[in-house]
Formats: sequence, C-alpha cells, structure tokens
Amino acid sequence: MSNSKRFLVGGVGGLAPILMFLITVDWEHYVVDAAALKMVGYCVRVIVLFFIGGFVAYLHADEQKPFKLFELGLAAPALIAGYITTSLVPMPSAQAIPSTRVHAKFAIVGEAFAQSKAPARDLKKFSLPVQRPTAQFIQGFIGGTPQNVWFVIVGSHLRVEDAKAQAEGINKQYQDFKAEVYEPYGGNPYYAVVIGANLTQSDAKALLGKAVNRGFPKDSYYKTFPNLPPPVQP
Repeated sequence: MSNSKRFLVGGVGGLAPILMFLITVDWEHYVVDAAALKMVGYCVRVIVLFFIGGFVAYLHADEQKPFKLFELGLAAPALIAGYITTSLVPMPSAQAIPSTRVHAKFAIVGEAFAQSKAPARDLKKFSLPVQRPTAQFIQGFIGGTPQNVWFVIVGSHLRVEDAKAQAEGINKQYQDFKAEVYEPYGGNPYYAVVIGANLTQSDAKALLGKAVNRGFPKDSYYKTFPNLPPPVQP
C-alpha cells in the first residue's frame, strides 16, 4: 500500500470520533446554534484530527491491512476527542422556580405603579453571555461551554407588576445591588427578579451569600438554565 493511501485510511480513522460525537453531543453545540467562528474552530479541529490519524498510520510503514491502519489512525484522535468532549459539562436540569413572597421592605412603590402593565421591552431575557470572537473560535476548536451562565434570583412572581415592584424596591433601598425583571423562561410562568446575571457559579454563590446577609429573602437562590438561547447581537 502506498504512503498516500496509508495516510488516507489513517485520516479516516481519525475522523471516526468526530462522527460519533457529532451524532451524540456536538450537533447541538456546534451546528444548531453555532456562531460562524465557532464553526471555523470546529472545522480546524476536524482537520487536525484527520492529519493526526493519517500521520500515525503513515509512520507504520510495515502495516498493509486497511483495518489495522484505520485502528491506528483512530487511537490518538479518539483520546484527544474524548478529552475535548469531557469538557462539555452538561447544564443542570431545569427546575421549577418557586414563588417567593415579597417582603414588605421591598414593596416600596406606589399603588398606581403596581396596577400598571409593564411593557415587554423593559424585561430582560435569560440568555448566554456574548462571547468574543477569539473565545468562539477556541470553543469550537477545543470544546467546552461558557462558565458564566449563573443567575441570582431573589423573587419569582406570576404577575409582572409584582416583580417590578420588588425590583424597584430593591434598587431604591440598596446602592450596591441592581435588580432586574426577567421574562418567564421555557414552560415556567414566573417573572424572576434577578440581582446577578451571567456569573460563574462561585461568583453567584458569593453574591447570594452577600444578599441574604444584607436582608434579602432567605429563599433566594442561584441557578443556571439548560439550553439557553444565544445572545441577541446589538
């Protein structure tokens, strides 16, 4: 078998892990919701694994059996692709957002405001953070998911007026906290009052502890959301 054929068979073996992971987890991460630079990074990954598999098979000049060459080309890229895929930490499963009672000190707002209907444009949406071009490329090339996808929630309400009342009360009473109202997410009907968005898990935990110590509701919590939509580009 010629060197070029040996290289080609090994390269195809190197692509086998890509095909397997594309079917299982990579399709959603890199094709369905992928940004352009993320796709470029993923394509570069495919090319690199192909050349690694081909090069390993090329080095085994005494091997002539195609299946053995395929296995040789598969070995190293499979280890690399497996390591990359383990960095795709799955999002925690969705949980129902509990209804949080509005404490009296947060309801510092007039009756007229509480009865008005807030325009939808004033509400925030749960979404992934905007990534820089280099971060998009690196994510496509070596895998992984953003870590700053945690939100600190201090209240949940069925009525948007109640959520806005709590948020305004917080913003009036505290200078070092900024509360915003988020639209219901997925099948959950509650409007969330959020004081920290797109944080890492450690930062969200620290902010929650600070908030509770300052008198925020004891049932405040932090969480992330599975399958967050990509951010809307300005």
